[in-house]
Amino acid sequence: MASSVTATKEVAGLLVKTEETDVAQMQAKAEELLRQYGVAPKPAPCQAESQACAQCFREHPKEAWRCQQAAEAYRMCSTAAFSAARG
Repeated sequence: MASSVTATKEVAGLLVKTEETDVAQMQAKAEELLRQYGVAPKPAPCQAESQACAQCFREHPKEAWRCQQAAEAYRMCSTAAFSAARG
């Protein structure tokens, strides 16, 4: 029984070592493929409008009506961006 446990532990240790090597190889291959075929990420649309809207609500937590223009600008921008993305 003790020899079975020892053998199992040895196999488990070998599997962990193999797994670590496999993971390192996969990460290297993924990095290579990204360098070769990767596309630069597009910036998220409407960042300025989003920040202006959030800032307004932070500045006027009890007077949300003051942020109507900022919220509408953000809504219009995001609607346009969504429509453009759908083609």
